Amino acid sequence: MFFLLAITYSIISVFQINYNMFALVDILGAFVFTFLIFGVVGGMIIAVAYRLTWKSQRILDSRKMDFFIATLSVMIIFYLLRVNVVYSMPNVLFQVIMYFVVTALTLSLVYFVNFKLLNIVLLAMIGSAFFQLGTRAYTLGKEFDSVKISLAKIDTYNKVKFKAWPNVYFILLESFHSGRAMKLIYDYNNAAFESGLKSKDFVVYDNTYSNYNMTLTSLLGTYLMDHHYYKAVTGLADHAFARKIITGNDYNPVLTIFKKNGYAIQYLLKDGDLVHSKINDLIDYTFTENNCATTPVILFKKGLLCKAYFLITAGSTQSTFKNSEYIEKVKRKIKESSQEKNSHLNFIKIGALHSPNRVKQAPQLQKLGLIDKEYWAHAWKYLDYWIDEYKGIYKRASDEASDLVDYILKVDSDAVIILMGDHGAYRYRGLTPENRSIGPDKEIPLSTLTVDFFGAFLAIRWPKGARSFTQDLKVISNVNVFRYLFYNLSGDEDLLKTKVEDKTYYRGSGNQVFEVVRDGSPLTQWKPL
Repeated sequence: MFFLLAITYSIISVFQINYNMFALVDILGAFVFTFLIFGVVGGMIIAVAYRLTWKSQRILDSRKMDFFIATLSVMIIFYLLRVNVVYSMPNVLFQVIMYFVVTALTLSLVYFVNFKLLNIVLLAMIGSAFFQLGTRAYTLGKEFDSVKISLAKIDTYNKVKFKAWPNVYFILLESFHSGRAMKLIYDYNNAAFESGLKSKDFVVYDNTYSNYNMTLTSLLGTYLMDHHYYKAVTGLADHAFARKIITGNDYNPVLTIFKKNGYAIQYLLKDGDLVHSKINDLIDYTFTENNCATTPVILFKKGLLCKAYFLITAGSTQSTFKNSEYIEKVKRKIKESSQEKNSHLNFIKIGALHSPNRVKQAPQLQKLGLIDKEYWAHAWKYLDYWIDEYKGIYKRASDEASDLVDYILKVDSDAVIILMGDHGAYRYRGLTPENRSIGPDKEIPLSTLTVDFFGAFLAIRWPKGARSFTQDLKVISNVNVFRYLFYNLSGDEDLLKTKVEDKTYYRGSGNQVFEVVRDGSPLTQWKPL
């Protein structure tokens, strides 16, 4: 009974965390694979126990079987819920102590009460997990309803008819700053990169800010062509329903408009971190059908376990690439699709990196002997090294983007190309509008903090004969980019009536959301919503 209750609790808990982000078949496959692993482990434990007790000619007596079942059950619970443990208790030593303490407590209770008390405790935990599942589903349902696209806008989008059908290359640049931001924060001049783009008919919009400060939230606003105000944000940098919309499982205006106008849609991504585990039929081609990032149990996300998981549950190993392999694979697919009759939307993600949000991501931080909690409390104090490091990262990312643009134009001279940064690189990670002090009598201006978080790059090679006002735009943000593109391709004036405000929003502590940029100008005081 205890073993069954432990399994039930683990299933409900993991489902409660993942049900809206992963397809049910993937969650069930994860559990089947998990129990296969523990079946092997359990078999090994039984074999050892049998070897040790063979003289009594019994595999295990009742008391030893109790200990075996309790130990295996605790292992399953810890294994499946490790992501929760790590998130709530980042110190590794404390994690190990907790594992030993909880296991010892469980075995002690088994010895003295023979599962009876533990069964009651587990039943209470199962009831709590069901309650959390219900409240989470209710909350997410309300939040999802609050950011649905209006029927009036959907009606306008459904009527959009293109008059030109160039191939479109949407290149999302991870943590890639605008030239203005690079000069202000890193004293770096990217004029050569921008000049190269302008010589290839790009319009570089220098005074640009992302609408949101995380990849998923930023990309979600771009694909919705609307604001969502950080509804349903979860964890450190995750979002409850963004992947479903990005993948087209829920209504995605951008993908829908392209599809209705005869475009094939290709997601040429390096990994599956931005997409739902179930790829919608709107997407005609993707590299990453089986990827470690799309596994519901965190310990399947790398190495041998990940490959074994996909081999057993999907019949093939996971697909991921080294960066050089990825770029070459993208180029081959671009060349192949450029020769096809129908037009394509190609979604590609390259770019730079943001400052580390965990100690283990940077050798420089590890050398200081920090733990995550210490780093998170005063991250900006430890990021002086990041200035020179990011300059090098940015230069390599610029060269990579330039090379990819050159290749696209070589095989597709009429290409429409969007180079869009998703957010800033966080030199001043950890600072807040309330606390901008970085030392005695020294404070970071609020405008600098805004640029650090949101000052993102944007350059667009518009369609030939694009309407002049889009090229002369003084203010543009990610949330309106595809709206203007569709207007250029269709001439539909009604699209301009659906334009949303070029505003930027920050989500602070306690889920408080602030307006921080309005019409391309950082606010002198962030305005709470």
